[in-house]
Amino acid sequence: MLEIVEQQKTSISLSELAIPFADSIVDHLRKTDKQGNASSSNFLEGCRKYITQSISKEQLYSLIEKYGFVNVIDAFQNVNGGIIPDIFYEKNFRQSKKEIIITDNLLS
Repeated sequence: MLEIVEQQKTSISLSELAIPFADSIVDHLRKTDKQGNASSSNFLEGCRKYITQSISKEQLYSLIEKYGFVNVIDAFQNVNGGIIPDIFYEKNFRQSKKEIIITDNLLS
């Protein structure tokens, strides 16, 4: 998200966010095959399959868009059971649109 904010964008679709998010997670898993506390994850398994060349980059991005944000979007600004006071994004999942609206807190 920080890479995209540098472009001064105020909204980003999950499909746009999937690419840098997937690339970052794949880089992390290449260094340390541990991410989060879940015992299983379609998203992480997809990243691992990409690393072993079992799926293509396009397949990875599709998996990320479908599974990669399931818990991340709602949980990221939640600390100690509550939402942080100065949120830096809001989710807009109305109708068929799935996007993140960047707040001034992150832009500044």
